[in-house]
Formats: sequence, C-alpha cells, structure tokens
Amino acid sequence: MSTRTSTWLSLVSLLALLLAVACSSKNRPTPCGDSSDCPSGQWCRDGLCVPGSGCQSDDDCSGDLGRCLVARAVCVECLDNGDCGAGYICSSNSCVAACAGDDDCPAGTPRCDTASGQCFECLADGDCPQGSFCVEHTCQAGCQSDDDCSGSTPRCHPATSTCVECLIDGDCPDDYLCQNNDCQPPASCNNDDDCQRGQICDGGSCVTGCRSSRDCPQGTTCLSDVGDHGICAQCRDSNDCPQSFTCESYQCVFHCLEDADCDPQACDTTSGQCVDCTGDSHCPDLYVCQDHQCVPGCRQDDDCSTGHCLTDTHTCVDCLVVDDCPLGHLCLDNACLPGCQGDRDCPGDLHCEPSLGEHGLCVECLQDDDCPQNNRCVDNRCAFTCTDDQDCNPPTPVCDGTSGVCVECLGKDDCPLGNLCRDNTCQPGCESDRDCPTGYECSAGQCRQVCVPSGEEVCDGIDNDCDGRTDGDDPQLLLEPCELQEGVCTGSLHDVGQCVDGQWLSCGPAQYGPSFGDEVCDDLDSDCDGTGDDGLQLDCQDQYVCQDGQCTFSGGCTSQCAEGQTDCDFLDSSYVKVCGNIDEDPCLEWDKQDCPPNSWCDPFIFNQCICSYQECGQECCAEGQVCNDQGGCCTPDCPARTCGPDGCGGFCQCDQPNDYCLDGVCVCSPSCVGKQCGDDGCGGSCPDTCRDGTHCEDNVCVCDFVDCNGTCCDEGDVCNSSTGQCCTPQCSGRECGPDGCGHTCGTCADNEICQDGTCVCQPDCTGRECGWDGCS
Repeated sequence: MSTRTSTWLSLVSLLALLLAVACSSKNRPTPCGDSSDCPSGQWCRDGLCVPGSGCQSDDDCSGDLGRCLVARAVCVECLDNGDCGAGYICSSNSCVAACAGDDDCPAGTPRCDTASGQCFECLADGDCPQGSFCVEHTCQAGCQSDDDCSGSTPRCHPATSTCVECLIDGDCPDDYLCQNNDCQPPASCNNDDDCQRGQICDGGSCVTGCRSSRDCPQGTTCLSDVGDHGICAQCRDSNDCPQSFTCESYQCVFHCLEDADCDPQACDTTSGQCVDCTGDSHCPDLYVCQDHQCVPGCRQDDDCSTGHCLTDTHTCVDCLVVDDCPLGHLCLDNACLPGCQGDRDCPGDLHCEPSLGEHGLCVECLQDDDCPQNNRCVDNRCAFTCTDDQDCNPPTPVCDGTSGVCVECLGKDDCPLGNLCRDNTCQPGCESDRDCPTGYECSAGQCRQVCVPSGEEVCDGIDNDCDGRTDGDDPQLLLEPCELQEGVCTGSLHDVGQCVDGQWLSCGPAQYGPSFGDEVCDDLDSDCDGTGDDGLQLDCQDQYVCQDGQCTFSGGCTSQCAEGQTDCDFLDSSYVKVCGNIDEDPCLEWDKQDCPPNSWCDPFIFNQCICSYQECGQECCAEGQVCNDQGGCCTPDCPARTCGPDGCGGFCQCDQPNDYCLDGVCVCSPSCVGKQCGDDGCGGSCPDTCRDGTHCEDNVCVCDFVDCNGTCCDEGDVCNSSTGQCCTPQCSGRECGPDGCGHTCGTCADNEICQDGTCVCQPDCTGRECGWDGCS
C-alpha cells in the first residue's frame, strides 16, 4: 500500500473516532456548564444534568426550588439575581454568594468580576499563565503571533493559534522537512508514489514540493515556480482566499476586516485578529477596554457607582478630595476613613480632637466652654454638674459639690433614721441610739426594737422574756403538749427544735415514744386514737381476735390443706410448705420449712425437697461428691496427672488421649502413627516429612500455594483447568482476556470489551445526537 493511501485510511479512522466521541452515554449524567447544556426535563446542578420536575409555572414548584425553568420544565432555585437574597447572585439557576473582591473567590476561579459578583478564571490576559489567553473569562492555551511561542515550538500556527515546531521547510534544520508542523528527516524513496502528498522524490529522498497539483493534498494547488521544487499552496495572493482571509506564506489564514467577521467579538483591523474589544463601547457597564480585554474600570465619574473615577488607573474610588466624603471623614488614599483635621470636618456642633483615633476624631467637647450650662467636659463628653441641692431631684437629691454629681447622701443626716450614708448611698445601720427611731436602740450596728418582758418564752416569734433569745433559740421555751394525748401518747410534749417561725411543727415518733405506731395485739393503744385492742383481729390470723394482749381463737375454722401434704413455691425453691396443725386451733394450715443443704423444692413433679446432686442414704451431697462404700457422701481425691483409688471406692482416670496409668501416675506415650509432621501428642514432634514447597497443617503436609492434582505449583502459578497441570498465567501488560491457563487476566467494566488484552470502552450513542458517549 502506498504512503498516500495509508495516510488517507488513517484520516478516515480518526474522523470516525471523533464522530463517536461526539455522542454521550445514556447511563451517566451529562456534564454541564449551565442548564442550556442539559436535555429537556433536566437542569444543571453542581456541574451535572439532573432530572427535573415537569413544571409549567412557578405554581408547580415549592421550597428551595421555587422557580420554574419553563423551557426545560424543571423547578430551580432561581432564574435571575432578583430571586436570590442580598449578597447572592443566580449562577446556573442556583443562588451562590456574590463576590466583592478576589479574596472571596476559590482557587479555580480566583478573579472577581465586581460588576456581576461572579468569580472567573480570568478577566484579562495577564491573569493567565504564559502561553495562554483570556477568552470569555477562561484561560485557553494558544498564541497570537510568534512572539507568544518559544523553545521547541517557536512558530504560531495562524489557523489553530497553537505553537508548533514549523510552518514551512525553512523553519527546520538543513535537509529536514516540515511535516504536520513537525521537522522530520526526509524519507527515502524510489519515485514520487513513495512520498506523502505535498512531497516528491528527489535524489532518493522525499522533499517538500510538487510537479503538478496531483502531487498536492486536496484543496491546494501546485505552484511549480516557487522554491526549488515547487510548493502546494492554498493561494498565491489574498484574492485566492475567501472573505475575511488573507494569503500568508501561500496559506489562507483568517484576517478580519470588520466586527461582523468576529461576532460576538470585535475585529482588531491592525492585526486582523478577533479580540474581546477595541474600545469601551464593546464592554458592559462598569468595564473599560484595556489591551483588547474588558476589565472592571472607568473613564469618568459617571461610570462609577461611587461617583468618582481615578482616571490614572481607571479605578472607581470613594473619593478624590475630602469634600467627596461625609463630615467626620477624611479622603485618604482615595478612601473615606473616619477622621478630621479641624472643626469644619465635623458634623453639627462637634469639635475635632486630632490626637484621638488614627486620623483624629470628632467629639462633643474639648473644654467646659463647649458644653451647656450646668455641664462640664469629661472625656470629651458634656456631663451634667450640680452646684447646690436645688439642681438635684430624688432619688439623688443631694449635690456633691466636689464632683458636681447628684447623690443620695453625703452624710447620715441626709438619710432616714435607722440608716447610715455609705458610698453616697443610704444603707440600714447605726452608730448610736440617736441614729434609731423612737422605741429602738442601736445593737451590733443595727437598730433593734426595745424589748419589754411580757412573761415566759412561748412559741410566737417574739422574745417574750427579753433575754435576747427567741422561740427555739431559747432553752427556757415553754413546751406545749403534742396533738395526740390518748394511749401511749399521753403527756407527750413538743421539742424545743419544733418551734419554727413562731409555729409548732407536728409531733412524731420521736415525741410520742417507741410504742407509737400501727395498732397491734399488745394491750396498748399504739395509734393513740383512744380505742384499745380487745375484740379486734389486728395482726392475729383468721378466726382469732385480740383479748388482753393475746390472739385468742374465736370460733370455727376451715382447714387450708390435707395433713402431711407438701407444696413448693415456683419463685422461691429454698423451702417446702408442709400441711399440719401448728397452733392451738383445730384447723390445718401451711407451715414453711427450709429444705436441707444441697437440695431444692421441686414444684414440677415431686412438690417436695429433692437433692440437687447425688443422694446418699438420707443425705444430699454437695456438687462433685459421690457415695462411698458406707453410703455416705464422699469427695474423690484425684490430683492432676494421677490415677488409682480416689478414696471413695472409685478410681482416678487419666484424662489425656496418649496417657496410661503406671504406679498411680499418668504417663504419656508419644504416637506418630498416620502423621506426616507436627506434634506427637506428648509435647514432642514427629519426624517432618514435608518437602520443599509444602508446610505442615494438622499433622499433614500441604502445598504452600496451589495443589494441582497432587502437584504443588510455584508461587503465582495456577492449576490449568484443561490439562490439570501447573501453569504460569501470561498476564504481563494485560488487563483482560485468556491467561493461557484456562482462566482470565481480569474483567472489564460493563461498557468495555477486551481487545488484545486491553479493556476498550465502547461508545454508546443510543438515542443521542451529540454530547458525551460514556468513554471520553
């Protein structure tokens, strides 16, 4: 096959691949920049298309997604900035925080467009790394001239705006050819058919040139009179190129003539390149055109929301002169900051104190003369001051002439009797009796009422005997009788401590005595209600009443059970109930009796006490005991590793598999019968018969890795499912397909197939005309 034919087939294959990549998978969310990138019924959220709600108006939406994007029938958070709160903007139908400066922007989009409140990757070419340009707020690699290129790719391709190694053969070293913008050594040839289109065979080497247009790629014509070998050209001059193109180096390259050639951009007629702007008219409000880029800025005051433009830097600022700032502020570095230099910088009747704050401060006063009558200047504020008591009113009716402040008092004479003046405040207290009202005296710094003895101390909250102690604090307190005075409570008195706040607390057992309580058959009126025990059942059993402090049978009775009958309690098995006559009446009743040691009362079968373990004669043995020859309980004596008589008529046995009894001692007999390796049953080891590639498990030699029909395979080998022999998988550099051993090297994903050991994604464009195909 000729080189030209091979190249043509490669181009066809590449075109088919590019068409396949243009489709998208129906199984994955479609990436998006905004909702216009999404299919109908979906909208863009967090960079992916998500299903919508099928709305037709805002009435179909609610909550955080309250607006209907009718064109796509989805409920979204916002349609424009007006749908978002203060400080937020509508971006991709979601409310996001608006930026006020670059500090508000994340790393991926570090520049703030203050006019829109949005963060972008770039606002001008200077925001992009070398070799990139700002196109629609995104840094895109490319070039505009050779000056933008360097190193191994010094030429700017005019059609693709990319830096390449060469455009023509003259850009390459001697004898090298420019092929696909790369400098290549010339290929050897026998005739022109051995060379690519655009080349001919000259002296056994392929060189750039042509003999006729048949030697040139489609769309070019041979100019045989140009250069040493002719050249395949798109044009000889600009007349051969379509509108908005010019002929450079015999190639038609784009060269705009007017803005219409670049819509929506503008045309720089000097360079023939499309740019963002050539003048301010191409930029939105609050933007100016600098270096063909629209950047935030101004030309005149009307361009700024602040009303002031610093034309040197085209920046909107707070102020240009101090008169641009409100009173109480200075214009410093074009910013209005709190401060003053004189009284004229301050609002109203305020005065400038240059020593305060960073740049001076407007204050109420600098001296007393700046304040109204009866005011003084204190810490730059006018404060009221008094000269006599007539300037003051309650609750501070007294003028402190020293400080000029109205206070409650200056001395105790300014306070009511019974009070002293402390820290200009009237507080209860006294220094002598004359400081107290009539009928009171000064005691311990407080006015207390003069005491007149009225009799013995009683519980009424008054010091009746004038000894300085009142009620419960006075041991001479007259005690009063308790509330109950019948039976055992007769003569009981309140305790001193029961007088609280002039009232007696109720008496209890501590005052009534130990016999006070619930009524029982003891010939005492224990509950002090005036009624005795006689004739009452109280704590006596059925058919009994209390008489003279004793429970006495009062008549007929009915037996509860049959004599000798036993019964057990389901909840408490420690005792047995036995039916019998345990008192003086003729009736039978249940009597609780504790079960003997090592026994329990069985409520299920026997209804009597039975032994928990071994029963020997009439005795219940403890756990672990047995019956001896005499029929009594006996504890066997079998120390570890011993055998022979156990002292109870039995025999101590050896408990290990390999033990046998020798003279009362258990002796271990090693055994390796049927064992290939491992222990001998007595703490020793059996001879290890395991060969290389095996190890011991449970006294048997097993393969270290894979056992293939009795053969141990090396590490990494597997057992061939067809031959039954060890096999080394051939998976080096392969991620799928047969491994040569009846198995596979790996499994591809659902949307991939295995080709030559590599998982290759299968584009899926079912039902789609464009977008992502699920593979790239």
